[in-house]
Amino acid sequence: MFGVAGTAHAQQITYLAERGIGVADRPRPDYDPIGYRLDDLVVYPAVNVTTVYNDNFRATSTDKRSDVYAVIRPNIRVASSWNRNAAEVTAFYERPFHAKLTQENIARFGGSGLGRYDISRETSLQLLVNGLSGVESRTSINSFIGSINPVKYDTEDLSLSATHTTGDFQIGMSGGASRRNYQDVRGTGSAIIDQDFRDVRSYFGTANLSYRVGPGLSAVISGQVDQNDYSVVPGTPGYDPLTTVDRRSKGYTIQGGLNLELSSLLFGTVQVGLLRRQYRDPRLRDFSGPSVTAQLLWNVTPLTSVRLDVARTVEDTASIDIAGNLRTRGSVAVDHELFRYVIITADAIYSHLSPNGSLPSSNELAFGISPRYLVNRHITVIGTMRHEQRTSDLSLFRFKQNTISAAVQYNF
Repeated sequence: MFGVAGTAHAQQITYLAERGIGVADRPRPDYDPIGYRLDDLVVYPAVNVTTVYNDNFRATSTDKRSDVYAVIRPNIRVASSWNRNAAEVTAFYERPFHAKLTQENIARFGGSGLGRYDISRETSLQLLVNGLSGVESRTSINSFIGSINPVKYDTEDLSLSATHTTGDFQIGMSGGASRRNYQDVRGTGSAIIDQDFRDVRSYFGTANLSYRVGPGLSAVISGQVDQNDYSVVPGTPGYDPLTTVDRRSKGYTIQGGLNLELSSLLFGTVQVGLLRRQYRDPRLRDFSGPSVTAQLLWNVTPLTSVRLDVARTVEDTASIDIAGNLRTRGSVAVDHELFRYVIITADAIYSHLSPNGSLPSSNELAFGISPRYLVNRHITVIGTMRHEQRTSDLSLFRFKQNTISAAVQYNF
């Protein structure tokens, strides 16, 4: 996965995918790509072509614009096949082709690198590097509705983590930094909307300790500290003390809970605790309140899996006078294997956003269904129907959107 616009502050949970495999992700030897072997490396090139109908592409409550467009996305993954240590590199390029909204034809591209060094059976180090040249989604609450073009941004992320296991204890620590740089965007007429106030460098550190209390059950304590440093602050060009706030902030999250690995049925983590965010500017309200992180995978039957994800985080905004939103998000997804080669996924996501300032709160809802047909090792066909909406007392934030898409992925 690559970074997205804005920054979010949540516990870094990287072990869930290794603890359990659901129906949608399980190996299928008859249909999985084989790739090309180069000594100890395996190369997996692919290309995805998607056709989409969207009845409100710019996600507005007025002047709705529907469009039909295609997206071409070649990508490549190179992974090691070593017995010890591991390395993986991915890269992609994505280009949309709109029939009517040609201003949205902006390419995205990026890559990531992951390396793991096994010092011993008990201790390992992991390095993760991400880079992305992206485009802010029109459905994002930070999207500028009046802009002719969507907002482009560049991100770079770097993190280093270490894990050590001794007896029933496991200790993990990580630290990292990221940079987000937003490009100015053209508004109505010849007006330019300055985006420099959103440019930010972020730093974080995490620590967690788990203790195995029984078969498939571990108690865990985790914490994170982080800091956001913005480019436009008092004393720099572009800062107006009458209209701009000092967006610099720092925060922490402390949580405790359980890691679960109960037979082959239930996997995941449930943690609750406290989150706090403090801002330099006295005009901004500090956030403080309960924190929750839950990621659960329940293999109901050999053919059906249910995935649950709950999180409470603080995220940045694109307002010059509102520095953050407290987002409480919950999602549920059901994967069902209709046949060995047909997997159907249905999901729903609900979020409540509480802004730091005078703006009203908002609620977001999205749900959809997506069948996936594995034709053979090379070809996969994916269909999707999806509905998204946001409700708010401020009409500027409200929208409803429906999309229908069909995609073909070819694995070389």
